[in-house]
Amino acid sequence: MLRRTTVALASLGGAVPSSRVLTPRACYLGGRTFASRRGTWSRSPLGRAKLTRQYNTTLHAVSTQTSNGVIKQQPKARSSGGSKDGGNGSSPSGRQLTTSPPAPLPEHGRDSEKMPADALPLTYASSSVTNERIGVLLDDLPRGVFVMPDAPAAEHGAVVLGVEAPDGPTSFVDMHIGRLVGMTRMLVCARCKLWWMTPEWRDSTLELPPETQFLLAELPGGGARGGDNGNDNGECELAAAYALLLPLIDGSFRTTLRAGGTDTARARRGGPVSKGDLTLRVESGDARVKAGAWGGALYVAAGTDPYALVERGVAEAARLSGSSAPLPRKQLPASLDLFGWCTWDAFYSTVSARGIRQGLESLAAGGLPPRTLIIDDGWQSTDVDPAFRKAPTSELAEALHLKKEQQALVESTDQVMYDESMEVLADVSSRFPPSSTTSAVMPGISKLGREAMRYKHMHHGSMDAEASADSRGSMDAPAAVQKPKPGDGVAMSADSRASMDRPAAGARPQPGDGAAAAERRPAGTAEQNAAEVAESSAPSRVPPPAPSSAPARQQPPAPQVEVLPGAAAPHERLAAELQSSPLGGGVSEDAVLVVRMAQRLVGWVIGLGTAAFLIFYQAVVEPAAPGSWPTRWFTRLAGGPLRPLMLAFFANASDFTRRLVSVKANGKFCHPDAGPDDEWGGRPEALGDVVAALKAQYGLDYVYCWHGLPAYWGGVMPDAQEFEAYRPTLMFAQPTPGVLEIEPSMAWNPAVLGGVGVVQDPRVLYDSMHAYLASSGIDGVKVDCQAGVGLVGSALGGGAALSRRFHDALETSVKTHFDGNHCINCMCH
Repeated sequence: MLRRTTVALASLGGAVPSSRVLTPRACYLGGRTFASRRGTWSRSPLGRAKLTRQYNTTLHAVSTQTSNGVIKQQPKARSSGGSKDGGNGSSPSGRQLTTSPPAPLPEHGRDSEKMPADALPLTYASSSVTNERIGVLLDDLPRGVFVMPDAPAAEHGAVVLGVEAPDGPTSFVDMHIGRLVGMTRMLVCARCKLWWMTPEWRDSTLELPPETQFLLAELPGGGARGGDNGNDNGECELAAAYALLLPLIDGSFRTTLRAGGTDTARARRGGPVSKGDLTLRVESGDARVKAGAWGGALYVAAGTDPYALVERGVAEAARLSGSSAPLPRKQLPASLDLFGWCTWDAFYSTVSARGIRQGLESLAAGGLPPRTLIIDDGWQSTDVDPAFRKAPTSELAEALHLKKEQQALVESTDQVMYDESMEVLADVSSRFPPSSTTSAVMPGISKLGREAMRYKHMHHGSMDAEASADSRGSMDAPAAVQKPKPGDGVAMSADSRASMDRPAAGARPQPGDGAAAAERRPAGTAEQNAAEVAESSAPSRVPPPAPSSAPARQQPPAPQVEVLPGAAAPHERLAAELQSSPLGGGVSEDAVLVVRMAQRLVGWVIGLGTAAFLIFYQAVVEPAAPGSWPTRWFTRLAGGPLRPLMLAFFANASDFTRRLVSVKANGKFCHPDAGPDDEWGGRPEALGDVVAALKAQYGLDYVYCWHGLPAYWGGVMPDAQEFEAYRPTLMFAQPTPGVLEIEPSMAWNPAVLGGVGVVQDPRVLYDSMHAYLASSGIDGVKVDCQAGVGLVGSALGGGAALSRRFHDALETSVKTHFDGNHCINCMCH
């Protein structure tokens, strides 16, 4: 089984990614066995047996709401050997629910010989967690908090706390978890966005940020410092001590720490709030998934070496999850030893085969030829929902019942309207702060400006619609030769792309729309096909990269890459389009020019209105505090009258409502020199040719491709024929209260307003995607937007449970198709 490679600094809103190879992130920790506390637990065999029997006679059940609204309680069960998902119980439908029943306590108990020298062993007694050197660490633990009898943690001097819900089974609860005593300062890591976690420094638990997932506190004293156990005056000098608190994942529930003065926790505790008070939040993310107790809720340890303390804590958190491993046990891919380049910041989703070549040539010319390449977002075949595939002008022409020829004329010039509106947005968005929500929603336009303006068909497949439909049943099905049309083989030049007077295809043409067509090559290997590319206009070669300590991989012969010819003059192409379109010769060029001028005017008005809205949003809504009137007001508007307009904005200005329509690459990768401005209709899919040419010409050892954990930002297109057998369903996310507290804009996130297409079995989806990529010469994957799956878990059993399902499927597929653990997990908080 592929070892998990992301380990927990704390618990998160997603499952355990096994192939984290770049940065240590947090992970989900599975449920473990525990026994309810009714006093100090005994280390004797008799005491342990009695405690286990006591737990078995106590009701710790999970309630789920059935389709008829009846609440059922299911006793938890666990097989003797555990299970892949952490040994969690399940409902009759197979839904993963909560923690496991107890296993007998180990006979050896705490072994002093295995105790690390820097550890400060903790014990639980009389509602306190203490150490003989530093005294009380956690005090005032309320009724309902118990210690999980876990011998491996005890061997390192740590304790694992469990909690019982004060009001019975629930899907969400804030609980007073005690008071941290003697703390002088803290380093905490907390979610700042749905996707990200940042470090912060505090000197009081009352200042803890929401969604805190890691807490390292400095305590006074704890052990002698220095080899002579004293200072220059002969006085004994005590080293600082440190306490580590890690919220865990228990089955389908995740826990986080937060400030001790929350209203709910204060009301349950009673009395004043003090500096060290801590609140623990336990939540499943789905109101239907409930439990009354959680055995592995909080890991607590102390020591004099903070680095060793954190290292042990991470390893213990991984063990408690049952499905992750610390860094020393991870299989690190060989690509980590090589200099690499990711295309995201250079191109965003406008990445193309031609752009990658230009980037690699630029890096090589600067003396830094990469050996690893990550093709980020922008290579997949995606589309927006059918309701947003037509431009407003085309919808207006259809609503006015214009003649077929007139509607075709309007549709053929929709790109002009789109370009004009995006140009206005590019000018305005460049003035927004890079960290603003507006910049994050449309990163290409806001950060690249006009250079990021792109044809709307840039995410579509390269094959024409008929050939695509015929080949859906087989990945390698041969396609029919297409009859050339006037203007075939013409690719737009940079000059014509910059001109607003260029003739354009429809706003959202289907695969194959446009004026270019080419005969399909016979099927063959990627290397053979790449070598057969026409030899005209071959680009200059790059000097070979410097030797590397990593093992060299044998490369195929360098192919000659054909550069697509430049575009014809605008008036020549316009004439060709008029002859080949439904308009025929019955419409004059003057009429076309008039319609295009009208489209430009409409685009300018739409762009100006959208820009005014974004300026207002940036000035009023963006800086508003959670729960303030601008936030509440905008949440209501976004979910009501503004929803269609916001979805239209997302569809035109960003990629976050796009959904996957095919596992194959889009037309920007139909040829080693294909670009985002080319018309590629009729060309076959050729990602393998592109990858083979890049590896051969630029000395690349590894090429990775990006994809989302749900396949793409908006998931899988429910009506895509290629995925019909996967039974994708559109699910609408409901952010948790904690996420809304740190990021109020998640209330009108594209996943909330537009939903995410989720497949029934992600194993089939990943296997199909990765088999295609591996056959195209791709060596690994970067799996992004992972927290989005946890977000949509609100409708599918909770974020922890759904993310675990997807990660289990991802790990299995990576192990099958990318030997060596070539998988990067990203945005998985």
